[in-house]
Amino acid sequence: WFPLSETGDVMWADWEQVSTWFNDELGVSNLDISCFGDLNSNIRQSFDGSLYANIEYLQEIICEARDSSGQTSGNRTWHIGMPISLSTNSQSLQNPHPIYVEVSDNWPPLTISISLYQDGEPIFSEFLIESSTYVNVTSSGLTPGDVKLKMMITGENVHQLIDIYDLEIVKESSPPFFVASSTGFSISEPSHWSARGQFSDPDGEEVSFKFFIDDSLMGTIEPSGNTWEIPEINFNLWPEGEYEIKLEGCDESGICAIILFDVNNSHLYVEELIQPISQDSNEERSIPFTNLYLILISIAGALMYTTRRD
Repeated sequence: WFPLSETGDVMWADWEQVSTWFNDELGVSNLDISCFGDLNSNIRQSFDGSLYANIEYLQEIICEARDSSGQTSGNRTWHIGMPISLSTNSQSLQNPHPIYVEVSDNWPPLTISISLYQDGEPIFSEFLIESSTYVNVTSSGLTPGDVKLKMMITGENVHQLIDIYDLEIVKESSPPFFVASSTGFSISEPSHWSARGQFSDPDGEEVSFKFFIDDSLMGTIEPSGNTWEIPEINFNLWPEGEYEIKLEGCDESGICAIILFDVNNSHLYVEELIQPISQDSNEERSIPFTNLYLILISIAGALMYTTRRD
């Protein structure tokens, strides 16, 4: 069985493969190899020994080799066609990603290995296929951009096929993620406001930061490791009121995320009120009526006590 990855006018066997079909004491290159199949198959051999044919469906092709003395090898029969076609219902990469495997009729059980990859060594997921079905293929470790599919077909008495397919699958960039761990006015410098926190990017891309006050760009931020920090802002230099500070982080694919802070600097403009102490011009203080009454009673008692002793 010779599986193909496409139909039409194809090379279905190169000379390296053909030379393993037959043996001759003088060498396989001295053999005259002839093949025939359906009327429309148009089987032919190129100058380098490769075999071409027009294959639109599963076809049976018979080949034989003849040496210079007229002896023949006998017939070799091959089944040639496209056993599997691949498709997906999502061009946006998922993990795992669903791939629909459509199996043509009259093929033996096939083992297929599929890898979704970019650069680097493909990591295959293996499936035994007997009928059309969906398979889930892992897609971890990929970066934003185009994703190719590599498939290998094997089976009993099946020639191995390895080919690359473009199903227009794209790994989309995910936005960076960041949080604030501390924010607010400084204790040592009450008019100075700042914020800091941590960030990460699901795709492993570099992240750049800039910050705004009321949508006016104030500057960029150079992160340190996985930490970002908005430098101290002296709100004594800003009029009293409420301000919106926006931190924006964008990855290398241009996907951004924001975090907002509401800042009110009104407390910097509150004046401390000092209550005046009232004094009359002669610095005299009046005695309350109740206290005066008690004083009079005390004096009367003292006089009575003095009279009795006399």
